Amino acid sequence: MVIYEKRYLRNGVPVPIQCIRMKQKNIKQNLIFHYHDYIELLFGVSGSAKAYVGTESYDLGAGDMVLVGNDVFHEVTGNGDDSVYIVVKFLPSVLFAESQTLSEYTYARLLLQHLRGGKIYFRADELADTPISSLFANLIREWDEGHFGYELSLRADVTSIVLHIIRKWLAADPTLAEYSMTAAQSELIRNAISYVELNFADATEADCARELGVSSAYLSRVFKKGMKISFSSFVNDIKLKNAEKLLLSDSASMTEIAERVGFSTVAYFISCFRQKYRVTPNRYRKLLRGN
Repeated sequence: MVIYEKRYLRNGVPVPIQCIRMKQKNIKQNLIFHYHDYIELLFGVSGSAKAYVGTESYDLGAGDMVLVGNDVFHEVTGNGDDSVYIVVKFLPSVLFAESQTLSEYTYARLLLQHLRGGKIYFRADELADTPISSLFANLIREWDEGHFGYELSLRADVTSIVLHIIRKWLAADPTLAEYSMTAAQSELIRNAISYVELNFADATEADCARELGVSSAYLSRVFKKGMKISFSSFVNDIKLKNAEKLLLSDSASMTEIAERVGFSTVAYFISCFRQKYRVTPNRYRKLLRGN
Protein backbone atom coordinates (compact mmCIF):
# COMPACT_ATOMS: atom_id res chain seq x y z
CA MET A 1 0.00 0.00 0.00
CA VAL A 2 1.26 3.48 -0.86
CA ILE A 3 -0.04 6.79 0.47
CA TYR A 4 0.51 10.31 -0.83
CA GLU A 5 1.13 12.73 2.03
CA LYS A 6 -0.14 16.24 1.47
CA ARG A 7 1.96 19.23 2.44
CA TYR A 8 2.02 19.88 6.16
CA LEU A 9 -0.03 22.81 7.45
CA ARG A 10 1.11 24.87 10.41
CA ASN A 11 -1.46 27.37 11.63
CA GLY A 12 -3.39 26.59 8.46
CA VAL A 13 -0.49 27.48 6.16
CA PRO A 14 1.57 24.98 4.09
CA VAL A 15 5.18 24.98 5.28
CA PRO A 16 8.30 24.49 3.11
CA ILE A 17 10.15 22.74 5.97
CA GLN A 18 8.83 20.35 8.60
CA CYS A 19 10.77 18.72 11.45
CA ILE A 20 9.66 15.66 13.45
CA ARG A 21 11.24 13.64 16.26
CA MET A 22 10.15 10.01 15.86
CA LYS A 23 10.30 6.93 18.07
CA GLN A 24 10.16 3.36 16.78
CA LYS A 25 10.34 -0.02 18.44
CA ASN A 26 8.29 -2.80 16.95
CA ILE A 27 8.96 -4.18 13.50
CA LYS A 28 6.03 -3.39 11.22
CA GLN A 29 4.60 -6.52 9.65
CA ASN A 30 3.00 -4.57 6.82
CA LEU A 31 4.90 -1.55 5.59
CA ILE A 32 2.77 1.36 4.41
CA PHE A 33 4.96 3.24 1.97
CA HIS A 34 4.36 6.91 1.44
CA TYR A 35 5.65 9.71 -0.75
CA HIS A 36 5.33 13.48 -0.85
CA ASP A 37 6.53 16.66 -2.51
CA TYR A 38 9.26 17.08 0.08
CA ILE A 39 12.88 15.94 -0.02
CA GLU A 40 13.41 14.11 3.27
CA LEU A 41 16.37 13.76 5.61
CA LEU A 42 16.40 10.93 8.17
CA PHE A 43 18.94 11.13 11.00
CA GLY A 44 19.40 8.49 13.69
CA VAL A 45 19.60 9.74 17.28
CA SER A 46 19.65 6.50 19.29
CA GLY A 47 18.92 2.81 18.88
CA SER A 48 18.49 1.37 15.40
CA ALA A 49 15.68 1.49 12.86
CA LYS A 50 15.37 0.34 9.26
CA ALA A 51 14.70 2.81 6.43
CA TYR A 52 13.19 1.50 3.21
CA VAL A 53 13.65 3.68 0.11
CA GLY A 54 12.11 2.12 -2.97
CA THR A 55 13.41 -1.45 -3.07
CA GLU A 56 16.52 -0.66 -1.00
CA SER A 57 16.86 -0.73 2.79
CA TYR A 58 19.30 1.02 5.12
CA ASP A 59 20.17 0.66 8.81
CA LEU A 60 19.38 3.90 10.60
CA GLY A 61 21.52 3.87 13.73
CA ALA A 62 22.75 6.74 15.88
CA GLY A 63 24.49 9.28 13.66
CA ASP A 64 23.45 7.64 10.37
CA MET A 65 21.67 9.71 7.72
CA VAL A 66 19.47 8.80 4.76
CA LEU A 67 18.46 11.21 2.00
CA VAL A 68 15.09 10.52 0.34
CA GLY A 69 14.07 12.24 -2.88
CA ASN A 70 10.73 13.95 -3.37
CA ASP A 71 8.12 11.58 -4.83
CA VAL A 72 10.20 8.54 -3.79
CA PHE A 73 8.34 5.80 -1.90
CA HIS A 74 9.75 5.15 1.56
CA GLU A 75 9.00 3.95 5.07
CA VAL A 76 10.81 3.48 8.40
CA THR A 77 10.25 0.60 10.81
CA GLY A 78 11.77 -0.48 14.09
CA ASN A 79 14.34 -3.24 14.59
CA GLY A 80 12.79 -4.53 17.81
CA ASP A 81 14.63 -2.12 20.13
CA ASP A 82 13.77 1.44 21.11
CA SER A 83 15.03 3.89 18.51
CA VAL A 84 14.78 7.63 18.04
CA TYR A 85 15.37 9.47 14.78
CA ILE A 86 14.74 12.89 13.30
CA VAL A 87 12.76 13.53 10.13
CA VAL A 88 13.34 16.80 8.27
CA LYS A 89 11.26 17.42 5.15
CA PHE A 90 11.86 20.34 2.82
CA LEU A 91 10.53 21.38 -0.57
CA PRO A 92 13.04 21.60 -3.45
CA SER A 93 12.07 25.26 -3.75
CA VAL A 94 13.94 25.89 -0.47
CA LEU A 95 17.13 25.59 -2.53
CA PHE A 96 15.87 27.44 -5.60
CA ALA A 97 15.76 31.17 -4.96
CA GLU A 98 13.94 33.36 -7.46
CA SER A 99 17.20 35.05 -8.38
CA GLN A 100 20.27 32.86 -7.95
CA THR A 101 23.84 33.03 -9.04
CA LEU A 102 24.92 30.37 -11.51
CA SER A 103 26.89 28.52 -8.85
CA GLU A 104 23.93 28.52 -6.44
CA TYR A 105 21.78 26.95 -9.13
CA THR A 106 24.51 24.37 -9.72
CA TYR A 107 24.42 23.30 -6.06
CA ALA A 108 20.66 22.72 -6.19
CA ARG A 109 20.99 20.87 -9.51
CA LEU A 110 23.65 18.57 -8.04
CA LEU A 111 21.33 17.61 -5.20
CA LEU A 112 18.36 16.88 -7.44
CA GLN A 113 20.53 14.90 -9.87
CA HIS A 114 21.83 12.60 -7.12
CA LEU A 115 18.57 11.92 -5.31
CA ARG A 116 18.04 8.92 -7.59
CA GLY A 117 20.90 6.58 -8.27
CA GLY A 118 23.45 8.54 -6.23
CA LYS A 119 24.79 8.01 -2.72
CA ILE A 120 21.91 8.70 -0.34
CA TYR A 121 23.11 6.77 2.74
CA PHE A 122 25.79 8.16 5.04
CA ARG A 123 27.09 6.20 8.02
CA ALA A 124 27.88 7.91 11.30
CA ASP A 125 31.64 7.55 10.79
CA GLU A 126 31.36 9.35 7.43
CA LEU A 127 29.70 12.32 9.14
CA ALA A 128 31.95 12.44 12.20
CA ASP A 129 33.93 15.40 10.85
CA THR A 130 30.82 17.49 10.20
CA PRO A 131 28.43 19.50 12.41
CA ILE A 132 25.43 17.61 10.98
CA SER A 133 24.41 16.12 14.35
CA SER A 134 24.22 19.57 15.97
CA LEU A 135 22.39 20.96 12.92
CA PHE A 136 19.64 18.34 13.26
CA ALA A 137 19.40 19.04 16.99
CA ASN A 138 19.00 22.75 16.29
CA LEU A 139 16.37 22.09 13.61
CA ILE A 140 14.20 20.21 16.10
CA ARG A 141 14.74 22.83 18.80
CA GLU A 142 13.82 25.73 16.49
CA TRP A 143 10.78 23.88 15.16
CA ASP A 144 9.49 23.00 18.62
CA GLU A 145 10.06 26.45 20.11
CA GLY A 146 8.85 28.38 17.08
CA HIS A 147 10.41 31.68 18.17
CA PHE A 148 10.40 34.74 15.94
CA GLY A 149 12.49 34.05 12.82
CA TYR A 150 12.61 30.28 13.32
CA GLU A 151 11.82 29.76 9.62
CA LEU A 152 15.08 31.51 8.70
CA SER A 153 16.98 29.28 11.11
CA LEU A 154 15.39 26.15 9.61
CA ARG A 155 16.29 27.23 6.08
CA ALA A 156 19.89 28.01 7.10
CA ASP A 157 20.36 24.63 8.81
CA VAL A 158 18.83 22.65 5.93
CA THR A 159 21.07 24.51 3.49
CA SER A 160 24.12 23.70 5.65
CA ILE A 161 23.25 19.99 5.72
CA VAL A 162 22.76 19.95 1.94
CA LEU A 163 26.14 21.66 1.51
CA HIS A 164 27.86 18.94 3.57
CA ILE A 165 26.14 16.24 1.50
CA ILE A 166 27.26 17.84 -1.76
CA ARG A 167 30.82 18.20 -0.50
CA LYS A 168 30.85 14.50 0.37
CA TRP A 169 29.80 13.74 -3.20
CA LEU A 170 32.43 16.09 -4.58
CA ALA A 171 35.14 14.46 -2.48
CA ALA A 172 34.29 11.17 -4.20
CA ASP A 173 33.97 12.73 -7.68
CA PRO A 174 35.57 16.20 -8.09
CA THR A 175 34.31 16.44 -11.70
CA LEU A 176 30.83 17.16 -10.36
CA ALA A 177 31.94 20.72 -9.64
CA GLU A 178 32.97 21.37 -13.22
CA TYR A 179 30.63 23.76 -14.97
CA SER A 180 31.11 26.58 -17.44
CA MET A 181 27.66 27.86 -18.29
CA THR A 182 26.18 31.28 -18.65
CA ALA A 183 23.19 32.49 -16.65
CA ALA A 184 21.08 32.30 -19.82
CA GLN A 185 22.03 28.65 -20.35
CA SER A 186 21.15 27.80 -16.76
CA GLU A 187 17.80 29.50 -17.22
CA LEU A 188 17.25 27.50 -20.41
CA ILE A 189 17.83 24.25 -18.52
CA ARG A 190 15.50 25.31 -15.74
CA ASN A 191 12.74 26.13 -18.25
CA ALA A 192 13.34 22.88 -20.13
CA ILE A 193 12.94 20.89 -16.91
CA SER A 194 9.67 22.67 -16.16
CA TYR A 195 8.43 21.95 -19.68
CA VAL A 196 9.21 18.24 -19.40
CA GLU A 197 7.58 17.90 -15.99
CA LEU A 198 4.37 19.41 -17.39
CA ASN A 199 4.40 17.56 -20.73
CA PHE A 200 6.37 14.38 -20.02
CA ALA A 201 3.97 12.00 -21.81
CA ASP A 202 4.55 13.56 -25.22
CA ALA A 203 7.54 15.85 -24.65
CA THR A 204 10.10 15.89 -27.46
CA GLU A 205 13.31 17.82 -27.76
CA ALA A 206 12.04 19.57 -30.88
CA ASP A 207 8.79 20.69 -29.23
CA CYS A 208 10.62 21.88 -26.12
CA ALA A 209 13.18 23.80 -28.17
CA ARG A 210 10.39 25.43 -30.18
CA GLU A 211 8.57 26.41 -26.99
CA LEU A 212 11.74 27.97 -25.54
CA GLY A 213 12.74 29.71 -28.79
CA VAL A 214 16.02 27.88 -29.48
CA SER A 215 17.18 25.23 -31.93
CA SER A 216 17.01 21.54 -31.04
CA ALA A 217 20.76 21.19 -31.48
CA TYR A 218 21.47 24.06 -29.08
CA LEU A 219 19.03 22.75 -26.45
CA SER A 220 20.52 19.27 -26.74
CA ARG A 221 24.07 20.55 -26.27
CA VAL A 222 23.30 22.86 -23.35
CA PHE A 223 21.03 20.38 -21.57
CA LYS A 224 23.55 17.55 -21.69
CA LYS A 225 26.36 19.85 -20.60
CA GLY A 226 24.42 21.09 -17.59
CA MET A 227 22.51 17.98 -16.53
CA LYS A 228 25.16 15.36 -17.46
CA ILE A 229 22.46 13.32 -19.25
CA SER A 230 20.73 13.70 -22.59
CA PHE A 231 17.36 15.39 -22.96
CA SER A 232 15.72 12.10 -24.02
CA SER A 233 17.18 10.27 -21.00
CA PHE A 234 15.81 12.96 -18.71
CA VAL A 235 12.36 12.64 -20.30
CA ASN A 236 12.47 8.87 -19.76
CA ASP A 237 13.42 9.40 -16.11
CA ILE A 238 10.37 11.62 -15.60
CA LYS A 239 8.16 9.08 -17.37
CA LEU A 240 9.47 6.30 -15.13
CA LYS A 241 8.97 8.44 -12.04
CA ASN A 242 5.29 8.84 -12.96
CA ALA A 243 4.97 5.18 -13.94
CA GLU A 244 6.29 4.27 -10.49
CA LYS A 245 3.40 6.16 -8.88
CA LEU A 246 0.85 4.41 -11.09
CA LEU A 247 2.30 0.98 -10.33
CA LEU A 248 1.69 1.41 -6.62
CA SER A 249 -1.46 3.53 -6.55
CA ASP A 250 -3.36 2.07 -9.51
CA SER A 251 -4.38 -1.37 -10.74
CA ALA A 252 -3.73 -0.52 -14.39
CA SER A 253 -1.96 -3.07 -16.57
CA MET A 254 1.61 -2.61 -17.80
CA THR A 255 0.26 -1.72 -21.24
CA GLU A 256 -2.06 0.96 -19.83
CA ILE A 257 0.69 2.47 -17.68
CA ALA A 258 3.12 2.52 -20.61
CA GLU A 259 0.57 4.39 -22.71
CA ARG A 260 -0.37 6.86 -19.98
CA VAL A 261 3.20 7.95 -19.30
CA GLY A 262 4.14 8.11 -22.98
CA PHE A 263 6.22 5.03 -23.82
CA SER A 264 5.80 3.88 -27.41
CA THR A 265 5.53 0.18 -26.49
CA VAL A 266 5.10 -1.83 -23.32
CA ALA A 267 8.29 -3.75 -24.15
CA TYR A 268 10.30 -0.52 -24.24
CA PHE A 269 8.70 0.61 -20.97
CA ILE A 270 9.63 -2.66 -19.24
CA SER A 271 13.17 -2.49 -20.61
CA CYS A 272 13.71 1.10 -19.41
CA PHE A 273 12.18 0.36 -16.01
CA ARG A 274 14.32 -2.73 -15.46
CA GLN A 275 17.46 -0.84 -16.45
CA LYS A 276 16.76 1.92 -13.93
CA TYR A 277 15.25 -0.03 -11.01
CA ARG A 278 16.95 -3.40 -11.58
CA VAL A 279 13.60 -5.21 -11.51
CA THR A 280 10.65 -5.40 -13.89
CA PRO A 281 7.72 -3.04 -13.19
CA ASN A 282 5.48 -5.98 -12.31
CA ARG A 283 8.06 -7.28 -9.84
CA TYR A 284 8.50 -3.80 -8.40
CA ARG A 285 4.74 -3.55 -7.84
CA LYS A 286 4.71 -6.91 -6.04
CA LEU A 287 7.76 -6.07 -3.92
CA LEU A 288 6.38 -2.81 -2.57
CA ARG A 289 2.75 -3.80 -2.33
CA GLY A 290 3.69 -7.07 -0.69
CA ASN A 291 6.48 -5.43 1.38
